[in-house]
Amino acid sequence: MNAVYGPSLGRRAASTFGSITAAAVWAVAQGVRVLLFAVLATFEPIVRCVLSFAALGGFLTAGLFYFAGPPGLHVSYGVLLVFSTGCAVTLAAYELLVRALEP
Repeated sequence: MNAVYGPSLGRRAASTFGSITAAAVWAVAQGVRVLLFAVLATFEPIVRCVLSFAALGGFLTAGLFYFAGPPGLHVSYGVLLVFSTGCAVTLAAYELLVRALEP
């Protein structure tokens, strides 16, 4: 009788150890997720203001230099527009990350 139940006990022990390990890994991952969410949510207003003002300022500066700047002014409008678009995309990615981490 022992020979029949011996392997199943070993499998049950391995299964229990695996489920305990999986539960521990899940708990640690949830703790890291909540901690990361807390940090990102704390800095969200600051990041939102800085990136929004940088994007808006870059677009307005490019438009101002293009339409009202002196004729001999050599400004790289592409760099200003790429920087402003990058700030807007970074802000959108930050908000998506915060929303994904939200408990």
